[in-house]
Amino acid sequence: MPNVTVYSTEGGCQYCRLTKGYLSRLGGVPFTEVDVGRDKNAAEEMVNLSGQYGVPVTVVDGEVIVGFDVKRFRELFETGEAPDIYDMIVIGGGPAGLTAAMYASRKMLSVLVLTENIGGQALESWAIENYMGFRLVTGGGTDAEV
Repeated sequence: MPNVTVYSTEGGCQYCRLTKGYLSRLGGVPFTEVDVGRDKNAAEEMVNLSGQYGVPVTVVDGEVIVGFDVKRFRELFETGEAPDIYDMIVIGGGPAGLTAAMYASRKMLSVLVLTENIGGQALESWAIENYMGFRLVTGGGTDAEV
């Protein structure tokens, strides 16, 4: 396993929490957490490594990753295999199901969407009333105006 150190702060750092949570979700990647808000020497060490004062800063075997860089974390730690257990299973690929899946994935949850087709009944409807933010939208099969 690689040697991973996460420089972060306690409290209101959303991206620090996301970084630590994501590493834990990736099969429990072990890491050393350093609170730069409480340790002035650690804060100086972080600035010397990264060249900046912002957190989080993650060091993986000497490679410095600034911020919550999901793409880089995936490259380093994910195996590419589908998980055996999902955090959330969404049944249905209509507007509600896809919205739920999108928001869950933004929070780095592993999501499985089970659906016959993407779009749900919206694909077969000629009009959908009360669609969020619109008075009326058309379904997939018409040329009606919005």
